[in-house]
Amino acid sequence: MRSTPSAPPTPTTSHPDPLTLGSDRPPREAAAGRRVPAVRTRDLHVPGAEQDIPVRLYLPPDPAPAGGRPLVVSFPDGGWVTGGLGASALLCDRVAARVGAVVAEVDHRTAPEHPAPAAFLDAYAATSWLAEHAELLGCRPDRVAVLGSGAGGALAAAVALDARDRGRPTVAFQALVCPVTDLTLSSPSVAAHSRDPGPSGAALRRSVALYLGDLADPRDPLLSPLLAESHAKLPPALVLTAEHDPLRDDGVRYVRALWAAGVPTEHAEVPGGCLDADGRCPVPAAAVLGIVVSALRRALG
Repeated sequence: MRSTPSAPPTPTTSHPDPLTLGSDRPPREAAAGRRVPAVRTRDLHVPGAEQDIPVRLYLPPDPAPAGGRPLVVSFPDGGWVTGGLGASALLCDRVAARVGAVVAEVDHRTAPEHPAPAAFLDAYAATSWLAEHAELLGCRPDRVAVLGSGAGGALAAAVALDARDRGRPTVAFQALVCPVTDLTLSSPSVAAHSRDPGPSGAALRRSVALYLGDLADPRDPLLSPLLAESHAKLPPALVLTAEHDPLRDDGVRYVRALWAAGVPTEHAEVPGGCLDADGRCPVPAAAVLGIVVSALRRALG
């Protein structure tokens, strides 16, 4: 049965500009000491379905264009069991600096303490609040994208799917990096790479089991976006896959589903092993970041 998450609560009091809230951080060092000049971050909390959700804003260094910046809501890949602000710092830094977008990194709840659909509920609630308050962030509400890799890609795709069904928020683009799209783990690549070193099909099965807990249905399209009854009228997409990745076929199957539904979708495949947009795996981070940045620039103007 499909989960029906509650819509994020509407704040009962007027909010000051969120950029004046929380802690202001100076230009930061990205992962492995690689600096992104003048990208600043600011931490805040947004209302969620069950509790407040930590969010880190990555603020571009260049002057904002007339009408506001794009807004990219990003979900890190922690296999639903790890997270924390800064988990996808390199990706968020580069997107903010090179796309000129405000990037909002969402720190959703994690399993096993908070099994499904907790991570999805947080992802949807945070995206809804950020989109509804885009103008306060100096952003355009018609230029909101979702971005995620691995488990974060599953959340990004599910947010786009549920936003279509609910009619809010408006998602203009989805960038999915090696996304998990089928929690029944039916894709051949999961079994083919079950014994790989590092991220493997076996590791994926363990993470999925923790995320699902005892009650969640892996066929729920909010957990397995590939299994939705329809993919029509979803936002345009970039789906990135890696040649020797347990999640390769999840991505390829999702591309085919989007194409069949008439959704404009770009598919890019990187040769090599498991892909990590934060550069922690064998595939060169520069190649991944370049593809993501180029797609976001084209989609968000």
